[in-house]
Amino acid sequence: MNYWYGNAVEDDITVLAPLLGQALHFNMNREALVEWMQKRGVSLYRAFKVDGAIAAGLGILPMGQWFGGKAQPTAGITVVGVGPEWRGRKVGGLMMEAMLREQYEQDVAISTLYPATTQFYRTLGYERAGSRILYELNPALIKPKRDHGVTLRQVLETDYAPFAAIYDPWAASQAGVLERSQLMWERVMVSPRAERLRYILSDQAGQAVGYVVYEQAGQFEDVKVIDWVATTGAALDALLDFWAGHRSLVSKIVLPGAPIDPLLFRYHEQGVEYNWHLDWMLRIINAPLAIQRRGFPHWLNCEIALDLIDPRLDWNHGRWVLQLRDGVGTLERGGNGAVSLHVRDLAALYSGYLAPHDLRLAGSLQADAEQLGLLAAIFASPRPWMSDMF
Repeated sequence: MNYWYGNAVEDDITVLAPLLGQALHFNMNREALVEWMQKRGVSLYRAFKVDGAIAAGLGILPMGQWFGGKAQPTAGITVVGVGPEWRGRKVGGLMMEAMLREQYEQDVAISTLYPATTQFYRTLGYERAGSRILYELNPALIKPKRDHGVTLRQVLETDYAPFAAIYDPWAASQAGVLERSQLMWERVMVSPRAERLRYILSDQAGQAVGYVVYEQAGQFEDVKVIDWVATTGAALDALLDFWAGHRSLVSKIVLPGAPIDPLLFRYHEQGVEYNWHLDWMLRIINAPLAIQRRGFPHWLNCEIALDLIDPRLDWNHGRWVLQLRDGVGTLERGGNGAVSLHVRDLAALYSGYLAPHDLRLAGSLQADAEQLGLLAAIFASPRPWMSDMF
C-alpha cells in the first residue's frame, strides 16, 4: 500500500470532515462539519491517504505552552480520527508518527493533546503531563467578604486584548497553561451555543487584577465558568463574593482550576467536588530544543548524564549530558548514561507532572537517591494544568 501524509486542501475537506465527525462521534451533519472546518482554516488540518483515498486526519492548532517561566511553540493536536473501515491497520500510528516528523522539521520541540485513549498515545511516546480539572463550588457555602476593595466591570465587547493583558503575565507563573493564539482566545470569548458574560476585576487604584468569562444556562442550572484569572488575594475574594451572590438561583458554580488552586485554599470549606478531570499528554519531539526552550532555576548550576530511550524518534535516542547554567539548559551528546529514562518519563518530568521519586515507581526511570534529588531540583515546578480544551 502507498501512504501519503500532508496538508489538507479544500477538496479534501468534503471527505475529511464527515470522516472525522464519524470517527469522533460528533453530533453534526456533513454540511455543518465542513463549514466548521473551513471556518477554523483548512491549513490547520492534515490528511492521511492510503492508495490515494483519505483514511484518517488530524488538526494542528497554533499555540504555545508555559514551562519554567518560558513559553515555547507546541503542536496542539486535535480531532485525530481514523475512518472506521481503516481501523486496525496501523493507520493512526503511521499518521501520528508522520506528524511528529513534520513538526521536528519545523523546529517544534513538543506536542500536546487530550487523549481519547491513553495507551495508544503512550505507544507513540506521549505521556500524561498535566491536568484539566473542573470543580464544583456551592455558592451557599461561600462566606461573603465585602471589604476586598475589588470591583467587577462587565465588558460587552468581544475584543480579547484587555483579557490577554491580564492573562499573559499570570501565565508565566504557571506550568502547562497555553500561550494562547488568536484562535484560542476567540474560543474563550465567544460561543455559538450560549451567551458569554465577561467581567474584568479592578482594585481601588484602577489596576486590573483579574477577569472571569462564564455562561449561565437558566434558572436553577449550573453556572459554567469558561476562564478566569485572579492575580491577588483580594481578587480571589471578589470572585468568591461574586459567586456567593448567585446562591438564590444557582446551586453549583463549575469552573476550571489548578490541581491545588489558591481559590480553593481561599474557599471556606473543603467540600469541593470534582465535576470532571482529564489529563493531557505531552510528547518530547526534539529533546535538546525542548530543554533549551524551557526555563530552569537560576540558582542551580549542575550537570547530569541521561540515557534516553525513544523507540520512535531516533534523533532523541541515546546518551546525553544535561547542563544548567544561569537558568539555561542544554542537552548535548555524551556522558555515561547514569540516569536511564524513557521519553515518556522525560515528558512527565519536564512538565512537573510527576517527581523523579514517583517516576521511579510509576514509570521506568532508573537513578540513585542523589540523582533523584538533583533531577527534582532541576525540574522543580508548579503542578501543570490548563483551563483550555482543544
